[in-house]
Amino acid sequence: MKKLPEKADVEGKNLVFAERFASLRKSRGLTQRAIAEKLGITDRAVSKWETGRGTPKFSDTPILASIFGVTTDYLFGCEKMSY
Repeated sequence: MKKLPEKADVEGKNLVFAERFASLRKSRGLTQRAIAEKLGITDRAVSKWETGRGTPKFSDTPILASIFGVTTDYLFGCEKMSY
């Protein structure tokens, strides 16, 4: 049986997501509110993603990847960026 990731590993992925998400959002000149409106959520939720206090719903991750032109794996730190 596959072992579940340690809590620290999961928290580390949240921080990778937070950093990558914020960087991508800013580099494309998008506000937290603009992202929130595209997903039908609050800008407060988006703010939590950028501080590592939350992550998007699974169903929203492909939309975010599409907005930024990256893979979901990249967003969560599972692969390096390649252009």
